[in-house]
Amino acid sequence: MESVIYSAPSDHIDQKWTVNDMIGEGEKVAVRATNSCMQSSFLGIPAAGKRQEFTCTFIFHFVDGKMVETWRNANDLGRMLQIGARILPPLE
Repeated sequence: MESVIYSAPSDHIDQKWTVNDMIGEGEKVAVRATNSCMQSSFLGIPAAGKRQEFTCTFIFHFVDGKMVETWRNANDLGRMLQIGARILPPLE
């Protein structure tokens, strides 16, 4: 099952969302998805043309058929490491 979750910022090139799971109960819908994209940078880190792939979970809250809240949890650290960010130990 594939679906667009939101429209991409202008610096996204060749972006694809794949919806892996979707579960709804009451006023909420939970979505587990995978994103594959090319982007010029992420959180200020140049991507240098590297493809990024990461998972993300969204919870959407609907009232009267309209989305009123969204929660997002994504593997942003994994994404930063894919484009070359490094974790360094603290300086002593």
